[in-house]
Amino acid sequence: MVFSYMRSFFVFVLLASFALSAAGLASAVVLGEESPSFSNSPVSWKPEDIKALTKSLAHYTMGLIYDFEARAHDALKEYNKALEYDNKQPDVYLRLGIDYIITGNHKKAEEALKRSKKYNPRDF
Repeated sequence: MVFSYMRSFFVFVLLASFALSAAGLASAVVLGEESPSFSNSPVSWKPEDIKALTKSLAHYTMGLIYDFEARAHDALKEYNKALEYDNKQPDVYLRLGIDYIITGNHKKAEEALKRSKKYNPRDF
């Protein structure tokens, strides 16, 4: 019972943070401001860019949920889908590396962790 409440709370926190990120992004676009993006690459803030960013965040969030539920194979699928929309995400590559280690695919883990370091060297 307690685990069920904790899981629900965790999912709520993830979805709330996703909603707040999307709201911040939308307000920056409306106000014409520069806003930190989910990507380290420059974004022109066209509607299709925002749509891709939102889809990338949604798949990343689902990957985190699957990780929380110890479903590494499902999380890997979601992280790879997130990269289809934005392939310069150090956080996604970091999670990929961790899940590849969990699933025993050390070569892919090394590649993912190298890409994570490439896009965000401060974390390493």
